[in-house]
Amino acid sequence: MKKYVLYGSGWEAEKFMYRFEARDEIDYVIDGYHKGTFHGMPIYNIDSAPDDLSDHMILIAAEVDSYYAIEEILRNRNLNSYYWTRAISGNDKRKKVIINCNCHRLVYQNYLYNSRDFNERYEIVDVPQTNAYPAEVLTSAQCGGGVFPEGILENCDVYIHQDIRAENKYSYYLSDEYIVPRLKKSCLSITVPNFVGFGEPYYITVDSKEGRNKTVAKNRNIVPWNTDFLIDKAYESFHTLRQIKEFVLNEDAYSNEKILDMYKNKIMKLKEREKGWDIKISSFMEENYKIKKLFYDIDHPTNDLMIEVCRKLGQKMELDDWNTVLLDSDLGWREQIVWPCVKKALGLQWEDSTVRNNGKHFFMRLSDGQLSIDEYIRQYIYWQHGKYVD
Repeated sequence: MKKYVLYGSGWEAEKFMYRFEARDEIDYVIDGYHKGTFHGMPIYNIDSAPDDLSDHMILIAAEVDSYYAIEEILRNRNLNSYYWTRAISGNDKRKKVIINCNCHRLVYQNYLYNSRDFNERYEIVDVPQTNAYPAEVLTSAQCGGGVFPEGILENCDVYIHQDIRAENKYSYYLSDEYIVPRLKKSCLSITVPNFVGFGEPYYITVDSKEGRNKTVAKNRNIVPWNTDFLIDKAYESFHTLRQIKEFVLNEDAYSNEKILDMYKNKIMKLKEREKGWDIKISSFMEENYKIKKLFYDIDHPTNDLMIEVCRKLGQKMELDDWNTVLLDSDLGWREQIVWPCVKKALGLQWEDSTVRNNGKHFFMRLSDGQLSIDEYIRQYIYWQHGKYVD
């Protein structure tokens, strides 16, 4: 039987040692930065290991980003017997949960962490959201035939995921076709909604794929405002805020018929797609879209919509407190105003006279505080056209 080698001696290693029942079977530690000993075990550089590492099971104790770099080091040395420590149960009796979703994952995670019952029985294995994996990880050569760290799928007890198709733009290895058959038979697989694109009827004048980019810290590109041809059209004709505002706030600024057709088309597509979801949501949307704002922008649902999805998820997981858990996180960093022409066409009864009210999303506005309609228009024009309008 192989003994263990621990790769890493930082905080992840400390947490693992605390809960790992077979800690006495670890021979020594590999670490590229630290020297000396770790819990009485000698620390070696990978090149100075005292014996053949292929005779051991290597336990990678690292944050998720560092895991991939270590995995590449091991595979380049033809060392293929390793596990990520977060995937190993040790003496922790809580069940392992994986959330394989786009940015909606943040809300699911927030809901579950706010549940007392969930925290007693489960733990989330922290992996990147679907659209946030480093490009080099998403190739078969780099990930060795899979994206998830070794040991994760085999030890997963609850798999929460969107219906990720085999031909998705990120990686086949993130798809349902690849992952679901590799889960253990006892794993509870829950397909949650994917709302990307379904907010389009409310923002029919907005192009979600276009907008001026701004490079910020850590080389991230943000697009605080997607191109809105209604504001652009007004700006072409008028150059005062009052005139531009009058134009975009006109209830007949865009075809009511086209807005209604778009809504009917999208809800029909959603109903068809949700046939493959374990959580159905179209009925709630049809009953509430006139009295609640359900989308911050084309792709991101509001908390009024997500709390309904999360509670259905809590029921699926049989959480005792599924109906009382609150959300204190949202996806409204790029919240946009729904124009009066849309409200008229769809009979919407709610108001959004201010947007981006969450102080956590300060990076998506050019000034402090929430955005009034005046500020929304003014900042959009400044961002897209470089002009400050009065």
